[in-house]
Amino acid sequence: MEIPGTEILNNWTLWTLVEERSSLGDKPMLTVDADETITYGELYERSKRVAASLHRLGVAPGETIASIGYNSTDQAVLLYACAAIGAVWVPLNLSLVGDDLVYTLNDTNSVNLVIDAELVPKYQEVANRVAIQRVFVRGEGQYDTSQYGSFVDLANADAGDFKPAPCEPQEAIAVIYTGGSTGLPKGVLASHTYFLAFGLRYQEIAEATPDDIHYTGALQLYHVGGQQFTIIGPMLCGMSSHISRWFSASKYWERARACSATIIDPNGPMMATIMRQPPSELDTQHNVRIAVGAGTGSVSDDVRDGFADRFKVPLMGVYAQTEVGGCLWCSERMYERRLGSCGKPGQWGEVAVVDERDRPVPPGTVGELVARPTYPNTFMIGFLNKPEQAVRAWRNLWHHTGDLGYLDEDGFVYFIGRQAHWLRRRGENISSYEVEQCIDHVPGVVEVAVVGVPDLEIGEEDVKAFVVADENSGVTAEAVHAFCSENLAYFKVPRYIEFVDTLPHSAAKNEIERHKLKNLPLGDCWDARTAIQAASK
Repeated sequence: MEIPGTEILNNWTLWTLVEERSSLGDKPMLTVDADETITYGELYERSKRVAASLHRLGVAPGETIASIGYNSTDQAVLLYACAAIGAVWVPLNLSLVGDDLVYTLNDTNSVNLVIDAELVPKYQEVANRVAIQRVFVRGEGQYDTSQYGSFVDLANADAGDFKPAPCEPQEAIAVIYTGGSTGLPKGVLASHTYFLAFGLRYQEIAEATPDDIHYTGALQLYHVGGQQFTIIGPMLCGMSSHISRWFSASKYWERARACSATIIDPNGPMMATIMRQPPSELDTQHNVRIAVGAGTGSVSDDVRDGFADRFKVPLMGVYAQTEVGGCLWCSERMYERRLGSCGKPGQWGEVAVVDERDRPVPPGTVGELVARPTYPNTFMIGFLNKPEQAVRAWRNLWHHTGDLGYLDEDGFVYFIGRQAHWLRRRGENISSYEVEQCIDHVPGVVEVAVVGVPDLEIGEEDVKAFVVADENSGVTAEAVHAFCSENLAYFKVPRYIEFVDTLPHSAAKNEIERHKLKNLPLGDCWDARTAIQAASK
């Protein structure tokens, strides 16, 4: 089956995309919260000026540039400036703090950091533990300006006779951090082709045209979904795109109507929260004709079907993972849908289901989902600093997703859930190992296991820690929670903490039997939400 857009995949980089679309001039490319807009022409010029500034500072091809910031047009500018000089953009989760932030910044290998002014204080808390040498601040805040450069100065400098650096489509343009199946979060190395292939999938699956308008209501630009749905797909299609700084369930449809959106990308938690808003006569008064990126399995069928019916929007079920090219790698299409499925990868790849010995299983049998591309460089290049883990994930010439599912007789993919060492909370992937490693440092903790338990409000999972403590230590749930809050992003901090005498281990490998812990009732364990509410009264 012929891949569409092979001319683009063979020859373009993201800088080529910027240059090609600069002819759209004054057409808005990206608007953030209705009060910050950049046109196609401005994006080209501003990216070129930032690229020239970074080049004069000696930033070399292949060098990483870390970024911590809220959704903004400058995030797009920085990505495309990196494309112009052959550098690698590394956007980080703005919730990272303490040890979490130290690990990730050091893992980026970056000596350069672009950061929003209001986030500078938490960077300063760890600055002496990281290798960052140059910091460029975006905006104004309470910090010593003599220590840092200004991103505005980079963007306002004269580009002079700057010429883009030679770059190949298969080379890295970004590192996207994702929760791993084991160990600490891994940085996925993504090529120019990786992103451009998404743009072509978006164009096909959304049946997008330059007249469409995309609205992203919840995603952040440090997530592959935010990047691809907001500043890659629409740009390849010559569309206008809108994104919110933060998700608001009560204002979601108001914002979608205000920008005349025709394409949206709601995820499971978003839909569950929006569905709790009071019904309104305005529910169907919008221009949205399709929703892409609605992850099947991340929300109950009742919520998903209820959302589609209430707002009269067809939802395309998808299966996606950062490692396999990000969003829409496997998706329903308007002409090819099956209830409850994630659709098919189409011409973009192959998917199979295997058992614990990597043997294919018959249709309808649950096993691990494995995938491989049909066009080179559309999956990840590998994991930053972790080549051995990339090799392990690619065993037997298939990428092992760590996810469970099955295929039907016609090749439609059905997602069941994640293997026990993964959990997903409020749209974020979390490695149990990472949270366990943090809690291990709490004085008095002997052993710990972290699992996901059902979040009945949102439809994904909450984090629960089972802790075995030294009986003489006096360690408390409050102490464990406080330590995690200081050293982990907020979404990784356990909501539930339960002290137990022992953890169940398998006889064969002495591994913690997480499935047994996941199946236990919540009981009367400590609940952070209840404790915080009680303390506020």
